[in-house]
Amino acid sequence: MDRLTAMREGFKIRLPYIVATVVLLGIEVIIGAFVHDDFVRPFVGDVLVTALLCAMGRIVLPRWRWLPLAVLLFAVAVELSQLIELDRILGVEGTAIGTAIGSTFDIADLICYAVGCVIFFTCEMALKRLNKK
Repeated sequence: MDRLTAMREGFKIRLPYIVATVVLLGIEVIIGAFVHDDFVRPFVGDVLVTALLCAMGRIVLPRWRWLPLAVLLFAVAVELSQLIELDRILGVEGTAIGTAIGSTFDIADLICYAVGCVIFFTCEMALKRLNKK
């Protein structure tokens, strides 16, 4: 296989994840900017954020089978950092870094993150099965 063919194959594998990343990021921005409710923003947003991270990860690591689990573990680590109030410990409360870390632990977030990773994994497996037919 020559270099150009390999590049085309790599792009072909990554293209669905690029599209998914753009779509999910757009949905997250819309939710963040326009939705101020007690369900979509806190729950659907958290489900979609882990799916977004999985899609972004697949662009870089298209064949790493453990990616959804790694994303889930990362999300759990971030949530646990909120439990120990890492933003306060680091003195970054109210900054962009503090916002990224978050400040409020919620077990429901962990459930949403797991659901997002399971949905991503399930969709990925279903698409792989369809492509084999």
